Amino acid sequence: MLFLAACETATVMETFPQPKTLIDTTGLTFGWSSTHAVTPPAGAPQVACTSGTPGYSWGGAVDALVTICGGCNQSGGSFQADARDCRPIVCALNADCPILFSTSFACIHGLCQSGSAVSATDLVALCLADIPRDQNDTPLAMQRYDEVTTSGGAVPADCRQP
Repeated sequence: MLFLAACETATVMETFPQPKTLIDTTGLTFGWSSTHAVTPPAGAPQVACTSGTPGYSWGGAVDALVTICGGCNQSGGSFQADARDCRPIVCALNADCPILFSTSFACIHGLCQSGSAVSATDLVALCLADIPRDQNDTPLAMQRYDEVTTSGGAVPADCRQP
């Protein structure tokens, strides 16, 4: 006799609903929607754009960390950001982490992470995690950025660890 078990699979959205807000490592709270729209808080630092308009978007669909990046909205719908304007998303629970397309993120060591290898963008975001975006040109921020560029892909010891 052969027994077959039927399994009902839940979608990622049913298992982990999208959070309404995301908080970055500098303490800024951003609005978040199931369409992946990011709404910055009033007074959030704006990137100086040579083309396009300042705004915020998410990063992380192919990285280890979910980040919120300041950058420039371009005509045609693209978004350009410098890794120095990205900060990781903090969490206490898996439910604090967004779902980006088919990638779900877990709360690991207080950051929303996929478990994949840390990317170059992730390295910069980790090293600048506690520095507000409008202070990217301070000596500490420049020192940490220099450390990342010479780290050979490892997270420097004085940076936030994944």
